[in-house]
Amino acid sequence: MNMQSAQTSFLEHVIDADKEVDPAFAGNGEAGLAIYRFAYRARLISCLRATYDKSWGWMGDDRFDAATTAHIAQHIPHSWSLDNYGVAFDETLASLFPDDPEIADLAKLEWEMQAAFVRPDSLAADHNALAAFVHSGQDIERLRLWLVPSFSSFPISTNCAAIWRAIEDGHDMPPLEYYDSPHIIAIWRTGFTPHFRDIDGIEATALLATEQGTDFGDVCQMLVGTGENDGIRVSAGSWLGRWITDGMIAQLTL
Repeated sequence: MNMQSAQTSFLEHVIDADKEVDPAFAGNGEAGLAIYRFAYRARLISCLRATYDKSWGWMGDDRFDAATTAHIAQHIPHSWSLDNYGVAFDETLASLFPDDPEIADLAKLEWEMQAAFVRPDSLAADHNALAAFVHSGQDIERLRLWLVPSFSSFPISTNCAAIWRAIEDGHDMPPLEYYDSPHIIAIWRTGFTPHFRDIDGIEATALLATEQGTDFGDVCQMLVGTGENDGIRVSAGSWLGRWITDGMIAQLTL
């Protein structure tokens, strides 16, 4: 057995605990291989527990460990560190627990919160910037809102945000809710602190359109087309004010 074959066989044995032991590893080598197998899984399980501690707390040891075992079997680390190893764990959970969508929602929230922490920094626009634009007499319909680079969003079907906060604060778990209407989670960072908010209805539609680069005026016009005509521009102005207060907006341009 040459070096490449030995290394390939060793990797296969470490990853697949059920693989029949190659004669090259029999005897004392088999005992050493068992140590590597255990250490490999233990390190990756520890990594997933640290990354998804809220999900771990919600699911409990048995279900979480079963999920990590399944994930590890299908996902080999490929980068020089384990910082990104937890990517797509929510997809593993969604496939394993299709009748419990809050599990995947919560895991996705945890991942995006940590991802927001390492995304590029940016100063956020303040209300003075908006006031200066309004007072300049320029057409606010042409206003373009640039979200901070740490911003991300994804659709949810459960009250995973309330579950996250209850676990974080040590409060009693809220009753599980399944949403009948579309909701999104918006995640962003101000300074060193990630934030998130559960958003529904036409505000969610407006924010998603803004994230895709739609001008403020076109966002308003699109929302009018949904049939929610009454006070839509007032509502949109209120959302804009809150997005600025929350620190979601990086720039206001034409």
